[in-house]
Amino acid sequence: MGLGLRRGTVSVEAHNREWETIAAKTIDELRSVLQDVLIDAQHIGSTSVRGICAKPIIDIVIGISDFDKLLSKNSILGENGFLFRGQDHPGQYLYVRGHDDIRTHHIHAVLYNSRTWHDYVDMRDYLNCHQEDAENYSKLKESLAKQYSEDRETYTAMKSKMISGILAKAHEWRRSRAAILIPIVRDNDEPALLLEVRSMNVWQPGEICFPGGHIEAGENCIDTALRETYEELGIRPSSVNVLQTMEPDRHMENKLVYPVLGEIDPFEPECLRLQQEEVSEAFTMPFAWLLSHEPAVYDMSDPESEELPVILRQYLRNYMPMRKGKTTYYWAFERYGIWGLTARVLVRFRKMLLAGEYPPEGI
Repeated sequence: MGLGLRRGTVSVEAHNREWETIAAKTIDELRSVLQDVLIDAQHIGSTSVRGICAKPIIDIVIGISDFDKLLSKNSILGENGFLFRGQDHPGQYLYVRGHDDIRTHHIHAVLYNSRTWHDYVDMRDYLNCHQEDAENYSKLKESLAKQYSEDRETYTAMKSKMISGILAKAHEWRRSRAAILIPIVRDNDEPALLLEVRSMNVWQPGEICFPGGHIEAGENCIDTALRETYEELGIRPSSVNVLQTMEPDRHMENKLVYPVLGEIDPFEPECLRLQQEEVSEAFTMPFAWLLSHEPAVYDMSDPESEELPVILRQYLRNYMPMRKGKTTYYWAFERYGIWGLTARVLVRFRKMLLAGEYPPEGI
């Protein structure tokens, strides 16, 4: 179906990647028209969340610092197809795009960095990183759309309770989160995982990990995973086919870490460009090896216990006493020792492989 919906009606469709392209083009147009009035613009709403149904209307939030300056642009905005529709909510102005009684775009103008701005962006980012909540929201929308196809006002009201719950989670989530990419490659024509060794200049020196880092303002977990992979390994985002965001791992100090599955194509080991300040080397682990080896489980109460592998003992000296009384998965792969978060993620991915859940359904 095409973009657009008659005013007051409701119809939802499966996610269409073309929506992202249309939104990006629209944002470029808005930047050109508004220039220094515009601080930032973001694609929001359900069309910005991969994998859930949405009304075929592109929602964009524009962040500004002065409403008077924005309103002075109403004439040129109208000339470019963005029609002013007044203040639809306190502290928010609405512009629409479309033809006749059909609306294709809703442009929400709010103060940049306000609570309303963060509500829009945080909900989008949270749903893109939490598959179960996104699916539940999608199911509710689909059900309500069937019941209230000619009554958008009631459709919107009936979503409000779930939206409030999602926003509460999203704001809490925003405070402490990171993301990693699980890079899937073909090495010697066999599927494998790409891992890296941290340099001796950073926290957790010499340890094995996946590329990743802190989720910065304006990013979702996929954005972060792709950015960090490019910065650390030189793999461009355009070479990564994102498959799925896994449920987060609760890491030390209560940080949530979001693993993102992505296939690297093409993969050429000789073309990797390592950020030497952070990464000393990279290596691959074949799926076949992972499937044929169970992880060991070690008690970390005594970091000097002779029962622990030498490499693990060396690692633990950097962490005690924060790890005291805990256990860890551990793999000895070639000359590498893998433990902690990376080992937990490998356990989860191995279970996916054993259950036939890779590649994810629908990919």
